[in-house]
Amino acid sequence: MVDVRPFDTVAPPREQHGMPSPFSQGTLHHMFRGGWLWVIPFDNQSTSTSELCSVGLNLDLDHYPRPDDLSAEEEFWQHVRRFPSVARQFERARAVRPYVSTDRTQFASQKVVGDRWCLLPHASDFIDPLFSSGLAVTVMALNALGHRLIDAVRQDDFDTSRFAYLDHWTKRMFRFYDDLVSCSYISFDDFDLWNAWNRVWTITTLYGTNAQNQAAVTYEKTHDPACFDRLELPPYRGLQGIDNPWVERLFDQSRDAVLAYRAGESTKERTIDRIYELLRESELCPAVWGTLNPEDRCPAGVFTLWPLMKILLWGKYRSPRHVRGSYFTGGARMVGREAVEAYTTELRAGGLQVHQTVRDMWFNWNRDWAHRAAPRK
Repeated sequence: MVDVRPFDTVAPPREQHGMPSPFSQGTLHHMFRGGWLWVIPFDNQSTSTSELCSVGLNLDLDHYPRPDDLSAEEEFWQHVRRFPSVARQFERARAVRPYVSTDRTQFASQKVVGDRWCLLPHASDFIDPLFSSGLAVTVMALNALGHRLIDAVRQDDFDTSRFAYLDHWTKRMFRFYDDLVSCSYISFDDFDLWNAWNRVWTITTLYGTNAQNQAAVTYEKTHDPACFDRLELPPYRGLQGIDNPWVERLFDQSRDAVLAYRAGESTKERTIDRIYELLRESELCPAVWGTLNPEDRCPAGVFTLWPLMKILLWGKYRSPRHVRGSYFTGGARMVGREAVEAYTTELRAGGLQVHQTVRDMWFNWNRDWAHRAAPRK
C-alpha cells in the first residue's frame, strides 16, 4: 500500500501510551481477539526512497471463517473498520497490487532431508508470519546445512545420516514456534493475558539471541571459525534458548497454562498468575528489566547503548548460577568499542561532507578523484 498514515499521527500521545519508541519506527502489530494485522513501513525515515508499506491481515479461521460473499478487499476493510484508530491510519491508504486471500496457511512436511535433497524451512513448514519464525528457522538451518554440505561435496558422501541434525532441529524449532504462535492467538483474548505470555517469548528470545551473539563475539576475538561449532552443542542448539533446560521448562509450563485456559480448565486470572510465578521461579529474568512487573508495558526496554551494557553486565556478574558462565560471558567491551568506532567514523564522514560542501561553494578545483577507493581485482 501507499499513503498509510504513521500510527503516531492517530494514536494517543506518548504521555498516555508510554511506549519508549515511535510506533512507526519499525513493524507495527495491531492485535485483537483471533487475529492481528501487520504494518511494515519502508517510508519511515528521512532518507527513504520507497513510498510503500507492507500490510497483511491474519485471522484464526475458527473465529473468522472465510466469507463466501466477500472479496479479499472487502474482507480486509471490514476488519480495519472495526477499530477506529486503525481505520484512521488507513483512511487514505490505497493498494498498489491486487488484494489476495488464502485459506489455512499452516503446513508441515514429514521430512526435511532425504536422498541428496534438503528442504529449506519455508519449503518444509509454515506456521504464521507472527514473530518471523520462518526467517529465524531459515537462518539456523542454513548455518547447520552449509558446513555439512561442503563436507559432503569434499568427501563425496551424501548419506542422509550426515544431515540428521538438520532434520531434527528444524522440526523441533517449528514445533516450538507452533506452540508460541498458537498460545499467542489464544492470549489475544485479553490484554493482561497477552501481556503475560508476551514476556515468555521475550525471555526465550533473550537467551536464544545471546547464544548466537556470544559465538560472534568469540569469533571477533579469535577469528577461529570453530567458535560457531558451539551453536550445535548444548545448551545453544536451535533457537530461542529452548535447548537450555531452564528456558525449556519455563516455556513448556507456561504453554501448558495457556492451553489449560483455552480448554476451560483455568480462569484467565489463574493463568496470568501462573505465568508470572513461572517467570519468577525460573530466575531467568534480568533484574534490570521489568519482566515481573505487569505494569511495565515494555519490560525489555530499548536496546540503545547503556541498556544493552546493563543487560550484559547483569548476566556476567549478577545473574543466577544457571545463567552465569553459560550466557552473557562477554561482549560489553566490544559493544562499547564498536560504538565509539561507529561514532568516530560518522563524525569524520560528516565533517568531511561539510568541508566539501563549503569548499565547493567557493572553489571549483579539487582532488576528490584521487581519494577514490582502489578498484576491486
